[in-house]
Amino acid sequence: MTRVHKVKMNTAATRIWEHIPQTVQNNILANVWCCNCRSSVHMVIETAEVLKTTLILKGKCKACDNNVYRVVEPGNE
Repeated sequence: MTRVHKVKMNTAATRIWEHIPQTVQNNILANVWCCNCRSSVHMVIETAEVLKTTLILKGKCKACDNNVYRVVEPGNE
């Protein structure tokens, strides 16, 4: 059974995230560094916000539930 969760994303973050193609979104979420696992892992987004023009994704490591973050800079998505 798939776990459903609510993502808290402000308007600016939603606007940026929705303009990123689904395949690229999946790649972004599948390649997040986890300090606990010491490897690249899949991220489960909890919140997203924009700092200037940079999208900041915050969430949990899918493997160990550790807090992880992903920065998506304009043009690097």
